[in-house]
Amino acid sequence: MTFGILPKDEATFRRRSAAARKEPVDNQEVFGVYKFLPAIEKILVEDDLRWKEEHKAKKKQQQEILDSLWGPGVEVPSYMSPSTASYCVRWIGYEKLDYKPAPTKLKSMLAMMMGSAAHWSMMKKNEAAIPGRQETVFTIDEADLSGRADFYFKNPKTGEFQILEFKFVSDFVFRKINRSELPEYMRNTREVYAPEPEHYRQVLLYLWAKRKLGDNAMCANVIYVSRNTGEMKEALVYWNPATEYDAEQLIDEIHGAKVCIDKGELPEPNVESPHVCAGFCPYRGYCEFGQKFAAGEIRHEKNRRPKIVYNRLKENVQKTIKIMEDMGLKQGELPGWGREKANPKITSASERPVPKEEVIVLGECKKINGVCPQCQGETLVFDYKKQIGIDKATKLISFFGTVRCTAEGCGYAKGKIKQEPPPVSVLNSMPKGGK
Repeated sequence: MTFGILPKDEATFRRRSAAARKEPVDNQEVFGVYKFLPAIEKILVEDDLRWKEEHKAKKKQQQEILDSLWGPGVEVPSYMSPSTASYCVRWIGYEKLDYKPAPTKLKSMLAMMMGSAAHWSMMKKNEAAIPGRQETVFTIDEADLSGRADFYFKNPKTGEFQILEFKFVSDFVFRKINRSELPEYMRNTREVYAPEPEHYRQVLLYLWAKRKLGDNAMCANVIYVSRNTGEMKEALVYWNPATEYDAEQLIDEIHGAKVCIDKGELPEPNVESPHVCAGFCPYRGYCEFGQKFAAGEIRHEKNRRPKIVYNRLKENVQKTIKIMEDMGLKQGELPGWGREKANPKITSASERPVPKEEVIVLGECKKINGVCPQCQGETLVFDYKKQIGIDKATKLISFFGTVRCTAEGCGYAKGKIKQEPPPVSVLNSMPKGGK
């Protein structure tokens, strides 16, 4: 049986066989003279290296000018960047102590270029439409901080200043932006998300700095834009006793980092997101902590705020709600928050139809293995209120009740439906078949 005809030219046959085996052939670079991608890659890499060398040369020149004026020992003022400090203060330590960073990957370089171009365009359009200032620079000597906010404007309704920060992020980061970490007082505001931990800290530093400079900066808006799809999400950070406490804690960490760096030592890391160590930090090759944190071998422990902070927060929230009501901006109660889908017919679990014979007041209180999303303490309990149904197949009984935090001054509470095996007394009284 003949499966094919062999080419008469033996060289042609060998060439086709090599191609089938994915081996190189003699004529594969005939059109290589027209390829331009290698040139683009070389241009981008060399330009990045040239920029870094020029930055070093400029800093050296500044130091030489100071030495000529006042003699050796007077150094060029060195400030910390809020964006880098919000990732990790050890990152700043590596920079200040002249550790050599890993080379920038071409893919990361291109992603940064595209994000910067879109970032610049977005700010120009906002500046044309909204009275405000873009790239507002600030310097706080007492904290050794110097940075610039993307856009800064005065809210005409409240008379308070707001900071606008744009983040063009990958699809991975964009999917992580959700409502699960929203503070309790914001959960009734539609289409608002919780920012990433490092972005939360970054805008906290901006708010803190602007207030130090005398401005009544009360809110920061972080606008996330997916580089993949162009979708957008908005996160709000409101200045209140809780966020003020977080800002002061971060400033203390920055002060401690500076003391270590001045001694020639690396500060303790304060990173909160494992993906920062896994992909963002250019010094991850030196950092044993970062390698373990990225691999999940070290768990981040979030410190609880003092009780007095939550007491002040409650007063602040009530005051803010009163101001909003006076301006006619009262928010309606939402039936659900986060990823939960509200039933259009039943707005809350307490409104579900409950047969009279199934209503049982249990009077029990059972601890839940979990952490309070507001105060971060392991102090949640579930108060059973009503039995609302029994699953015939699994014989699990559904209860409606309240998940609440027992920590003094926290006040977290949320209605919830929970399935549990029924108490023995109920189980024994159930007819056979689980009806």
